[in-house]
Amino acid sequence: MTLMVDDDQADIAIYKRIIDSCFPSTEFIAFTDAVEALIEIGATAPDLVIIDILMPGIDGFQVCSKIKSMAHLRNTKVLFLTGLDDPELALKVERSQADGFLIKSHDYEDAARDISREIERLTGMKPVHTEGKRRIPTMESIK
Repeated sequence: MTLMVDDDQADIAIYKRIIDSCFPSTEFIAFTDAVEALIEIGATAPDLVIIDILMPGIDGFQVCSKIKSMAHLRNTKVLFLTGLDDPELALKVERSQADGFLIKSHDYEDAARDISREIERLTGMKPVHTEGKRRIPTMESIK
């Protein structure tokens, strides 16, 4: 299971389309509220949690800290997805014990390629292939 936490519904919709297309066998659920997400994460222990860093209330770093502090979630991977342009972001992510981060892309194909690559790296899941090629959806292919 892949769980996404982002206060932006549009971002959730985009990444849901990408993940559903590239990884159709994985369940995808999303939350706009970090507290509700933490309850679900604790109950279901997803394989991967994708978290926006800047959110109202509890930010992504706090969510990551709570996940990493729960023994039963030791195998859950955490990937930050952020629009932050911070030169020290890599260091902050490393300190948070997250498993990686991606900068949100305004280009759909770049976003699809990047998130697919990171999901494969973190979980070992392979994106579905079409005619010997990795299936990275385009905006036209999902309309």
